[in-house]
Amino acid sequence: MRKNKLILILILVLAFYLLYIFLVFPKAAPSYKKQDIVVTTSKWNKTKQDSLGFYYLERKNKPDVETVLKNCQDSVSIIDITKKSYNTLILKKSQNKKLHLTNNYTKCALSCYSNYLASENKEFLKIFWAHVDWMVINVEYPLDSVAVWKNKDVTFKKYNLDFGWASAFAQGYGLSVLSRAYQDSGDEKYLNLAEKVLNSFDLHYKKGGVMDIDADGNYWYLEFPAEPPAYVLNGMIYALFGIYDYYIITDSPKAHRYFERAIETLAKNLDKYDLGYWSAYDLYYHDCASYHYHRYVHIPQLMSLYDITQRKVFRDYAGRFRKYLNEPWLTIFKTRFSIEAIIRRIRYKNPIM
Repeated sequence: MRKNKLILILILVLAFYLLYIFLVFPKAAPSYKKQDIVVTTSKWNKTKQDSLGFYYLERKNKPDVETVLKNCQDSVSIIDITKKSYNTLILKKSQNKKLHLTNNYTKCALSCYSNYLASENKEFLKIFWAHVDWMVINVEYPLDSVAVWKNKDVTFKKYNLDFGWASAFAQGYGLSVLSRAYQDSGDEKYLNLAEKVLNSFDLHYKKGGVMDIDADGNYWYLEFPAEPPAYVLNGMIYALFGIYDYYIITDSPKAHRYFERAIETLAKNLDKYDLGYWSAYDLYYHDCASYHYHRYVHIPQLMSLYDITQRKVFRDYAGRFRKYLNEPWLTIFKTRFSIEAIIRRIRYKNPIM
């Protein structure tokens, strides 16, 4: 009898622990498969010839063309609201369950470009150019000298965003796409559009751009142009990657200035994203990031910034965040981490933030 009680207690403890792991370390999204989320910091050439190649963060396992096209409409990527279960998004037309989200189509374009480089399958290149064409047609101009892509058909309740919000995430990815389009084609129209996209990083988000200046004079590029600004870490860095890609192919002093001022902002404020046990997703909610964002986005992003700038602060925080991963099965003893992670899991059906 005593042995049976001990077995029962062990089973209950194991069940509780498995439930805890499920709550604290949920999948980022149903589309992420185990073999797909291994991300590495890629190396890129900085010579004038073929200066842009693979993107800074790459998945090791590349999907085939058919898999990519399953998430495309007319060869341009879309998101399926019904599959992803975003409970923080509201559609303008509720019957339309599939839509273009600018953060997604620019990301897909870069992924297809990398897949082409890895496989030399020109079908990936066709999808890349389909995205480029879509981007050229669907860009908007809040000013004659400024171009942005907007999410016109969806709101984002978490960050109080109404229909038609622009994202520095999409602008950064877009610059990386257009820079590669110009590099491969030599067509000046892509370079001209890229310069107007670059100008969105010098236009305040309340005027249609994606930039904010805080009370201390720091320049931020906003993934979510929320009120008040959230200062999302990964979106800020993706924006910097795009600006840097444009700088590589143009040697633009303006791009260099926009890049350096935001690098200074990050260097001075990285400590605010360090929760002492995990990284924060943003500086508004200050919730701990999901496991996926912490391990596969924040850490390699910071290492990429170190590779680019050689600034020790980025390597140091990447190392610190990586150290937090050394005890993944002991996080049950990290009370604040556990509470915040479980709250995030309950609050959002799909806790991508």
